[in-house]
Amino acid sequence: MIHTLVIDGQSDPNGLLKEFRKKLMTGGAVVRLPDTLSAAELERVVERFTPEAAPHNLHSMVLVEVAKHASLTEALRSKLADLSLPNVQRALARERSRA
Repeated sequence: MIHTLVIDGQSDPNGLLKEFRKKLMTGGAVVRLPDTLSAAELERVVERFTPEAAPHNLHSMVLVEVAKHASLTEALRSKLADLSLPNVQRALARERSRA
């Protein structure tokens, strides 16, 4: 069974990692951001998940979802682009080509 982990501005990266590992034991998990998140909440998510982000970890999965979000501002887009994470770069490029 695939589980959905919903991330918001209050999500704790360490707690989320623990929950993600539990879900992997029972089939897997995907990370999603609600469509109702504001730009300020997206900023908080980026601030919380950026320090531990690496090319293929849960933190970068969250940042990929931020890159796909409709409320993404140009300032956040440039902040994500500066991270040099391949998955985030691809998500930003895909979203830019759709616009």
